[in-house]
Amino acid sequence: MSENELGDPGESVEPPLWCDLSVADLDSVDVAALAAGLDHADTYTLGIEIDRAQTYPSGSPARRVQRLIYALCEMNVRPNSKHAPFGPMFQFPDGRRTPIPCDFMEIAEVIAVIASRSEHPVVRARLADVCWLLVRRRADMGRLAVSSYLEVLQQIQKGILRFSHYPEWKVAHPDAFDYLTRCLQIARALGVEKAEFLRAKQVFEQYRQTAFESGSIGEFVRWSRLDLNNSLSNAGSVAEQLEELASAETADFHTQTDICTLAIRAFSLVGDQAGAHRCQRLLSDRLAQEAIEKPQSAALAAANLSDAISALHGIPDIRARRDELKHLLIDVQGGILDEMAEFSYSQDISHEIRQVREACNARETLLDKLYFLIGQAHSVTPEQLEDDARDALAKSPLMAMMGASFYDPLGRLVGRTKPWSGESEEPSQALAVEIAKHEHFRRKFAAPRMHAVRLETTQYHYLSERIFRLILQYSPVVERSYVQTFARGFARFFEGDFIAALYIFTPLLEPTLLHMLRMCNFDTTKFDDATQTEEDRSLSQLFSMNKEDLIHMFDAAFVTDLENLFLNKWGPKIRHSVAHGLLTDDEANGPDATYAVVLIMKLCLLPTWGHREELRSQMRALGCG
Repeated sequence: MSENELGDPGESVEPPLWCDLSVADLDSVDVAALAAGLDHADTYTLGIEIDRAQTYPSGSPARRVQRLIYALCEMNVRPNSKHAPFGPMFQFPDGRRTPIPCDFMEIAEVIAVIASRSEHPVVRARLADVCWLLVRRRADMGRLAVSSYLEVLQQIQKGILRFSHYPEWKVAHPDAFDYLTRCLQIARALGVEKAEFLRAKQVFEQYRQTAFESGSIGEFVRWSRLDLNNSLSNAGSVAEQLEELASAETADFHTQTDICTLAIRAFSLVGDQAGAHRCQRLLSDRLAQEAIEKPQSAALAAANLSDAISALHGIPDIRARRDELKHLLIDVQGGILDEMAEFSYSQDISHEIRQVREACNARETLLDKLYFLIGQAHSVTPEQLEDDARDALAKSPLMAMMGASFYDPLGRLVGRTKPWSGESEEPSQALAVEIAKHEHFRRKFAAPRMHAVRLETTQYHYLSERIFRLILQYSPVVERSYVQTFARGFARFFEGDFIAALYIFTPLLEPTLLHMLRMCNFDTTKFDDATQTEEDRSLSQLFSMNKEDLIHMFDAAFVTDLENLFLNKWGPKIRHSVAHGLLTDDEANGPDATYAVVLIMKLCLLPTWGHREELRSQMRALGCG
C-alpha cells in the first residue's frame, strides 16, 4: 500500500483499487505478462517492480491486479509464527497500517485465479500461500504454494532468480531459509504422508547435508535448528554432526555456543544424557575460555562465566569445576562497579524548603506541626504510578526495548528485567522498575521537606518520649503493648538519630498491620493441615493474601506506598535490608529511609485526628501544647 493510500491521521482513506476485483475482471488481464522478464527472488522487491513495470490506466483491471500483487507482496513475512505468518510492513500508533491477510478475505477466489495463472514462482508462491491461509479447504492452493516455493529455491540455486542483496548467497540467504520454512509448514499441514511434505523434506535434507559437507557452519546451524523445531529427521544424527563441529572449534565464539546449545538439545531429544553432558562441558569450557582470554569488560566476562557455571547443571561429579569457575567469577565481579560511570544532577529546592518552613511555623501547636509533618508523605495511587511509568517508557522507547541488569555492591548480578514492548496491558518488569525509579525520585524530593519540618518543630518545642506516649495512646493503630517502643522511635527521629528510628519502626510494621486486621475481623493466620497448627502470616504474605483487606482499611495509594518501600523487589526493600543488616550508613540516613520512618509515623498519627481537641488540652496541661 502506498503512502497516499495510508492517508494522514484523521482523514478518510479511499478503498484500495483491488478491493472490488472480481474473477470476471481477470479475463482481460494477461497475468503472466505482469512479471515477465523479472528475476527478483525477494518478494517485496518483486512486488515493487511489478507495480512499476508497466503503466496501465488507473482503474483498469490490469492496474488493479498490479496493485493487488504489490499489496500481497508487501506484507512482512514471519515464518516462525505458524498461525500468523504475514503481518503489516508498516504500522503506526494511530492505527494506520499496510495490508494483512484478513484484508483480502473477500477476494480470496480472485487471488486463487491469479496464482494459478501466474508464471513467476515467487508471485505464485505468495498468492497461493495467502489464499490457502485464508481458505484452508483450498488444499489445491496449499499444494501450489509448496511446489512454487520449491521451484523458487531451485531457480535461486541455478542462478535464474537473484536476491537484490547478497545474491551470491543463493539458498544460504535468510529469505531462502524463510521460503523453505514456510514451505515445510504448509506441507506438514497438508499431511506428513503426502508427496508434498516428502519432497520438501528431501530438499531440506539435501541443503542441510550440503552445508555440513561444504563447511558452511552458519548455514548448517540454521538448517539444524529448523530440523529440530520441525522434527524432520533423526535428532541423533543431527546431534552427532553438531558435536563434531563443536569439537573442531573452527567457528567463532557466538556460532560455537549456538552449535553446543543445539547439540545439547538434540542429544536430549533422543535421551542421550552422556552426549548432552559432553556438549555441556564443551559449552562451559568455551564460555570460560572467552571470559579468560578476552577480558575487555568485567561485566561481559562475568556474564560468560555465569553462563559457563549454569551450563554444567545436571552433570555428575562436576563440583570441583563449578567451584573453580565460581572463584574466577568472584575475581572478575570486583571490576564491574569500576566500569559503571556515575552521573548526577543538582536542583535548587531552597525556595520550596523556605515555603515548607513558613507553612510549619504557621501551625501554632505541636500537634498541628506533627500532622503537617506526616502530610509530607503523600502517597500516589497505583493507577497514576503506572500511567506515569508508561508515559516515561513511551518517551524513551529505545531504552525500554533493552533489558536491564542490576548488581549489588560486590558486583554480583541480583536481577534482570525483560524488554518492554508497550503492547501488553499487563504490568511487566520494565514497568515495575520504572515505577521504582519514579518513586525513588519522589522520595528524594519529599525527604528534605520532612527534615525541614522536623527542624522547625524541634526549634520551638521540647519533645520527649512522654509526650509521644500520650499521643499514641489515642491511636487505635498502636497496640498498647507497643506504645513505649513507638514513642521511642518518634523521639529518636526528632533527635536526629535516623538509624535508630528506622530500626525501631521497621520490625513494628508487621505486628501493627496484624493488629489492625484482627480489629477489623480479617483472617491473618495460616493453617498447617499436617500438624493442625496456626501461625500469623508474614508481612509479605499480608501484602499478597490480605492486600484487599488492607486497602479496605486504608486506601490503595497508602498500601502501595508501603509495599513499594518495604517489600518491592525493585525498590529499596527496607524490611529485608533491616532484617539482614544490609543497610549501609548512607542508606539508613537516606531519603528512602526517612520517608519510610515518616510513613509509619503517619500510620500511627492519622487515626488520632478525631481526638485532636482532647489531645491539645492534655498537651497544654503538660506545657507542650
